[in-house]
Amino acid sequence: RETRLGKRIVVMSQDPENAIVDRGFRIVGIFRAELENREESIVYAGRDVVQAMLGVGSDISEIAVLGHEYRTPEALTTRIRAVATDFEVLSWLKLDPYLATMMQVMDGFVLVWMVVIFLALSFGLVNTLMMAIFERVREIGLMRALGMRPSAIVYQI
Repeated sequence: RETRLGKRIVVMSQDPENAIVDRGFRIVGIFRAELENREESIVYAGRDVVQAMLGVGSDISEIAVLGHEYRTPEALTTRIRAVATDFEVLSWLKLDPYLATMMQVMDGFVLVWMVVIFLALSFGLVNTLMMAIFERVREIGLMRALGMRPSAIVYQI
């Protein structure tokens, strides 16, 4: 967010021999990501320009495919493997195990948090019900003495 349209930036990377290469680019569009670190680490540029900058000819080192089911990428990975047999196909779970583990931990945390909230609500409801019963012990006894059925008493509570 430190730059704007029309400004020039310098992109630095490593070529296949691990030498640092750089090139200046003029900003023609700004990508707004949900996570700020994505904005700071990703640059969209023309393939030919980047291949020339890195000195890789017409080679491509990675193709990213965006699917709909990010929690279960195995089905998409299997379908791509069936079509692209000469390539190594990896899901994001293999490429970013740290993020995958963090998501599993967050799922566990959310589950524990929901259990705690449910227990707190349960105690509140049981407490309210018990107070309603204990405040009406005499009334309940009187209704039973007058012949009211127990199911009708429970319905009134």
